[in-house]
Formats: sequence, structure tokens, C-alpha cells
Amino acid sequence: ATAIERQHVKEFKHLLVQKVLPRVRDGDVVRRLRGGCKIADVGCGAGGALVALATHFPNCQIHGFETSKHALRRSAENLAEAGLTTAVQLHDAEDCPSAFAEAGPFDFVLSYDVLHDAPFPLELMQSVRAGIAPHGCWLVVDIATSPESPVDMVDAGGKAGFYFAMSLCLCMSSGLSAPGGMGLGTLGLTQAVALDLARQSDWTRMATFSVPELPTNSFFVFAP
Repeated sequence: ATAIERQHVKEFKHLLVQKVLPRVRDGDVVRRLRGGCKIADVGCGAGGALVALATHFPNCQIHGFETSKHALRRSAENLAEAGLTTAVQLHDAEDCPSAFAEAGPFDFVLSYDVLHDAPFPLELMQSVRAGIAPHGCWLVVDIATSPESPVDMVDAGGKAGFYFAMSLCLCMSSGLSAPGGMGLGTLGLTQAVALDLARQSDWTRMATFSVPELPTNSFFVFAP
């Protein structure tokens, strides 16, 4: 959790609210967040996104969900350091699988660098679908991939070799950490795979966008 935390520090502090969220539904999500709504960060890790969301949108009810107890401890520490302990409610999704459903429905859900790591992404998408408000949406930030050329799947930066290595060392291991895990790995969540999973889990719409400052990330917005 600490390594991933360091990897995403810049993105959470300087890009998530400033560059990414304004592109979701042409800014409508930001307007809702400013007015106050219920937010979930599914796979919140060490809490970097939670700190950013709670800092910029104090009128929102914010919940963080995570299966790693170490990551939850880091989330609690980071929220305390930022003076935001009471602004966010953390949930251990491993000990209480029904926590998301019980805390919802949510107006906005975020999963940042999570879905390709999940052993059972379809089940995760089904769970989020069941707990989202009718007008809500789910922003999934993942790794930009291309289905045409497995040798160079990352379109920008020429980093395919790095991501394949990272997949073998980290992401694929996570995706196969449970018997029967799908094992998408770092480069497995293509747009075609995401759309297929969305259809299977009863999402009605999937939109995508890009962020110039984050060329190696993909951005999916799922709507019920």
C-alpha cells in the first residue's frame, strides 16, 4: 500500500480534482460534489483520494472501502494528519462485504487504479451497480491499453515493457490472489473488456475520456 501511495501522491494532490473530475459528465459531477452528495471511494488504498475529496468538497458524505487492513491503517493516518478524521467513514470490505450496500446509495463512486487488480472485477462491478443512486455514476481510473498490439499496449510514453513487468510482479498476482481470479493484470482492462463487463453487470452506459496530464491512464464513467 505504501508503494502505491507514493506512486499516486502527485495525481491525488494536483490532478484528481483539478484535471480529472471536471471531465466527468462535462463538469456536472463537480457541481454536485460542491453542493453536497454521498461519495464512495472503492479500493481507497492509503486514502490519498479521500483526503483530496474531503478537502475540496466538505459538504459531501464520504466513505472509503478497502480490503487491506494495512491500507486502511494508512488511510486513517493520512486522514488524521490532514485533520479530516471525522470527514470520512472508513469500511473494512473484507470483514463486512455488505458495507457498501448498507452505506449507499451513492451519488458518485471512484475507483482509482483498482479494477484491473480485482480478482473478480465482474462481481465488483455488480456490487457497485447495486449500490449506486439512479442518477449517480462511477468513475474508474485504470491503465491505458490497446488491444491491437500486445507488444506495445501503452499508447503514450513507450512504457509497455515496464507495465508488463509490473503486471507480473504486482497486478497479475493481485488479480490471481483468489482461486478462480480473472487475473486481468496491468494491461488487461481494455475498453472492449470494460464494456463487456459493464454489460454483464447491468450498467446501461459507459463513457470514456482522456486527460493530457495523465497519458498512461484510461478513464471510464459507468452510469446505471
